[in-house]
Amino acid sequence: MISYIMVRAQDVMKSKVFYDSILTELEHEPAVIDPKWRCIYYTRTSVVLIRKPIDGEPTYNGNGSTIGFVASKNMLVDKWHSAGLANGFHTASLTTKTINLSLIIEDKREEINSKY
Repeated sequence: MISYIMVRAQDVMKSKVFYDSILTELEHEPAVIDPKWRCIYYTRTSVVLIRKPIDGEPTYNGNGSTIGFVASKNMLVDKWHSAGLANGFHTASLTTKTINLSLIIEDKREEINSKY
C-alpha cells in the first residue's frame, strides 16, 4: 500500500548518520544520497526519503512530509486524485515531477527485488 514516505530534516547528513545506525540494526542497507541531496533508503516494498524542506521553512509539524501510495497504473492515480478532490482535497493536482519520482522509485524497487 505505501510506496514511499518523505520526511524533512534541516541537516540531511546528520539524519543519515542517525538513520543508518538504527536501520542497519534492522538489516537495511545504508542510505544513498542522490544528486538533489535526498537521503534515500530502498527496500523491496517501499522507499524512505529524507530531505530539507523545499519551501525554505523550518522542519516543524511535518512541514513537507509526504506519503506515497502504490498505484499500478497512471489511470488509477487520476481516479485517486479525482476522488480526493470530490471529498474535500484542496491543493494543486499532482505534478509530472511527483509521478516521475514514483516511477523512478518503482524502477529502483524492481532492481532491488532482483537482488533477493
